[in-house]
Amino acid sequence: DFLPGLRPGYFSFRTSPTEVYRCVPASNCPGGPPEACLGGRRGLACVECEAGFTWDGETCVECAAGDVGGWIAVFAALVVVLVVAYYLMNSPVTAKASVMLATTCVAGMTISTVQGLAVIGVVPVGWPEPLGGLFDVMSVFLLDLDGMGVSCVANTAAARYSATGLIFPLILLVLVALGVLSRYLPSRLASWRWTRAKTLCTMGQVLQVGFTTMANIALIPFMCYSHPMGESSVLKYNSVICGQGDHSAMVSVGAMLLLLGIAFAVVLAAVVVVAPAKAANGQTEFLQATRFLLFRFRVDVWWYGLVLVARGPLLSAPAVAFTNSTAGQLLAMALVLIAAVAVQLTMWPWKTPLVNLLDATINILLIIVLFVAALFVPQVAGTSTQDTFAAVGVVLLCALMTCVGVMLVIVALALWYRGPMGSAQEMPVLTLGRLPAQQDLATKLQSLSKVLTQLPDASLLELVEALAVYDLRHVASVVTCLGNKLGGDLAKSLRSTRRATPSVGISRGSMAMKDLQQGVRPPATGMAATSAAPHENSLPRALAD
Repeated sequence: DFLPGLRPGYFSFRTSPTEVYRCVPASNCPGGPPEACLGGRRGLACVECEAGFTWDGETCVECAAGDVGGWIAVFAALVVVLVVAYYLMNSPVTAKASVMLATTCVAGMTISTVQGLAVIGVVPVGWPEPLGGLFDVMSVFLLDLDGMGVSCVANTAAARYSATGLIFPLILLVLVALGVLSRYLPSRLASWRWTRAKTLCTMGQVLQVGFTTMANIALIPFMCYSHPMGESSVLKYNSVICGQGDHSAMVSVGAMLLLLGIAFAVVLAAVVVVAPAKAANGQTEFLQATRFLLFRFRVDVWWYGLVLVARGPLLSAPAVAFTNSTAGQLLAMALVLIAAVAVQLTMWPWKTPLVNLLDATINILLIIVLFVAALFVPQVAGTSTQDTFAAVGVVLLCALMTCVGVMLVIVALALWYRGPMGSAQEMPVLTLGRLPAQQDLATKLQSLSKVLTQLPDASLLELVEALAVYDLRHVASVVTCLGNKLGGDLAKSLRSTRRATPSVGISRGSMAMKDLQQGVRPPATGMAATSAAPHENSLPRALAD
């Protein structure tokens, strides 16, 4: 019988050769006669190996006798890793960026970066070698275990997906079980027993680090791309037709993971809301349990962990919304990363300055990788998505012109009010929020100065040494700024940072200012009165008043 030939990248069955299916990636299907596959694969879209065989990256090979035992060993190794993680992740809480903190931040950022690259690798782009091979390796961080013999244990697409999707709930159950078992340790090992707060912290850390992976796995059943005949297949498992057969089981597992992720995000949001009050009340158990979310960031940007958690699912969501449009996925991912960079550069949230710089650099490089990926995408012009991208271009241009309009309004307001740029008299809309009340701030500053002048030098030094990196810089900036405003010799002696502003002084003609500049304490009257004992250094005393 005559059988029509197929172009590369397409598949059909011998029993129905005119019903054509698209293969993703296209290299799976060589074209030619129906059911033609490479490397011993078979089935719809050439993605399955025969029972008892597994894919090694190039061809289907027979499962070895030790493959099942190997996965048992992997599970045992996972338990050991969780135990080690419990003790490493629960070192004492500190506001300063220690070596352990920097190491933990960099390790977490490395995993996040590789996960981001793996998500980009999910986009069906015809990467040339060696880029294609590199993205295949990184897919392991999305728990893509098809090339590691998992089909020897679970030989159907639905079974493999379910096994992957249940990993995170299994890890949580293992941590709970380990915590319960630790209570039965003998008395001499009581210090090694797990506490509830530290167990919760470890569980939170696992979910936070793996949130991008978990979100991507949860969304896999909903990533359906279209075939020429109208049906659609799961992007990751081409042999599964959406809405038919095993797809319902995969949707159930994905929905369970989505609910777990949503519940985790809600808990994190609640933690962020109550964290300042809990910290002010000194609730150490709460701080220990939520350390995974708070300890890596500056105390005034404690909520930034939510941004990192949200970035993972937002990077995976375009594959669901634009499964049939590679260019659409890349554009949406770029917008997510650009928003993340904008927030990170605005807040500078990490405790360690170098980590902040690395985070911004990594995000920018990920955006560049997306632009490089766009070079391997077929042209949009002349396709059905041309109008969609034209509309996106119009929206972006309108947003750009809106920014220009806002700048013109700022110029008009500046000409109308004629206030000094960046001063305390600026309108709230120009300062992106209301400034602290100046009288209230002056009162608090004077109260603080009185306390500081009564502290012994050693205690004051200990207080300064306890400050975090950015807090030290803020204090140095404030001291320098106030010195410049006071002027005279004070400006020179208090200068701690470089500033492009002259030391002009305030009310230079007043007796109080002259005394301050000469290091002489003015009379203690009104708000300036203090009962502190004489101090050997008159400069701090003058500042206190």
